[in-house]
Amino acid sequence: MKTIIYLIMLTVIYLFLLSCNVENSLNKEANSLKFIAINFYTHDTEKDPYVNNVQSKEYYRYETVNIESDNFNNDFIELMYIHTGIKIDGLWYEGDKLCVDLNKERTWQTFDNGSTGGMIYRQKLLFTLSSFPNIEQIEVLVGGLKGVAGSHFNFIPVFDVNEFN
Repeated sequence: MKTIIYLIMLTVIYLFLLSCNVENSLNKEANSLKFIAINFYTHDTEKDPYVNNVQSKEYYRYETVNIESDNFNNDFIELMYIHTGIKIDGLWYEGDKLCVDLNKERTWQTFDNGSTGGMIYRQKLLFTLSSFPNIEQIEVLVGGLKGVAGSHFNFIPVFDVNEFN
């Protein structure tokens, strides 16, 4: 009889310790999720109704979105299109430089729609990308090509992030 009680107590203790271990592993997993906060910028027509100040950051508003780092690239690309109308095909780091490859067909439709429209889209893109952590430069490619310029936009230089913060 003592042996049965002893085995039951050992089983209860074992199950208790096992449940604590499962709970701790779940907490560790939940705490290990990391998010990156990105500011998605759009031109604020209430502050600039006549669209005279499209280069200045003070005439843009932004929404901060926390993106889970596990699926960051895909989520960012989708959110960028939703928030700004800018279609991105690729995004990667080269040291402290953030590289972004814009969709070729969509870029000509959005960025090359008049001088003001092109400037607004360029600023939305660069202001948003400059909110990435730990970058010093931004390089914009179009359809995999570097140094692309259109009638109303120019991505020829590698941009210094400090210009947009």
